[in-house]
Amino acid sequence: MTTNISKIALPLILASSLMLTACSNDSQAPAAAEGAAPAAAVKENPQLTHEQISNKGTAAWPTSGTNPVTVGVVQLLDPAPGTAEPARGEEARVPMTGDVQPHAETEVTAVVPGDFAAGHKVRFELLQEGVAWFGYNFQQPVLVLGPFARCADGKGLCDDKGAPIAAATP
Repeated sequence: MTTNISKIALPLILASSLMLTACSNDSQAPAAAEGAAPAAAVKENPQLTHEQISNKGTAAWPTSGTNPVTVGVVQLLDPAPGTAEPARGEEARVPMTGDVQPHAETEVTAVVPGDFAAGHKVRFELLQEGVAWFGYNFQQPVLVLGPFARCADGKGLCDDKGAPIAAATP
């Protein structure tokens, strides 16, 4: 990482937290996550999640402009041979509704496509576009859910024991 990137990223990334506030197979979920990458377009049985995000740092997180802060949704694959870390699969982005000031919180609703999550864990991680991922580059907190599986009836997602995910709160 270059010094230039560090100067931009570090004030924004010094402290953050992500917390799941709700998760469901709600059929009333929006058709697509705003700003989601085409590869992660909602196909069927989307998983609706609500994440509470806290800026515990000293700089505001801009959510517009050249390098906005967004929530990355990353499909985690099996680790490559000889490594312990899961490989990163498809990615999508979820925008936040407005700048997040220091010591403030915001909630983000992400629609995770069933096809994106089935058979995988899903990682939610803040990033500053074009600069750095908060967790990957700076070891800030991330939220990992799953693994998920298709339910036996083929509708919705289930946990790794086959139970439908109707709602979850930590």
